[in-house]
Amino acid sequence: MARDGGNWLSQLGQRVITSEDSEEDRLSKTLAIFASGLMGFGVMLWLVIYWAMGIRFSSTVPLVYMAITAASLGFYLWRRNFALFRFIQTSLFLFVPFIMQWSIGSYVSSSGVMLWALLAPVGVMMFRVRASRCRGSSPISC
Repeated sequence: MARDGGNWLSQLGQRVITSEDSEEDRLSKTLAIFASGLMGFGVMLWLVIYWAMGIRFSSTVPLVYMAITAASLGFYLWRRNFALFRFIQTSLFLFVPFIMQWSIGSYVSSSGVMLWALLAPVGVMMFRVRASRCRGSSPISC
């Protein structure tokens, strides 16, 4: 049974990283998926905390974030379109903290969301490709 799990993980790894990928592409893909997974765990914690506090409307934002992240990861594994996966994850990193603060209502009540907002520039820098590859375009869309 453990052998089947290891085989499944190696097949999944081969879907994510192909033999044609450069070392930089492999690192970029690995970091993007790892960061998305870590954010997913953080969002689950946020969801539980908001649900326990009774903030129902604001708890739907992390739930939608998790659903979009899972869907984009599934789409990436299915179509192997890393540019779209990177764009979706970067957009989520940039805009979900704003939506979260808006749904809570004030900066005082949502001060913890600022920690999440601080991760947005790190996520953009982590997912971006070398500047020489995408001259004349924004880091999000290249």
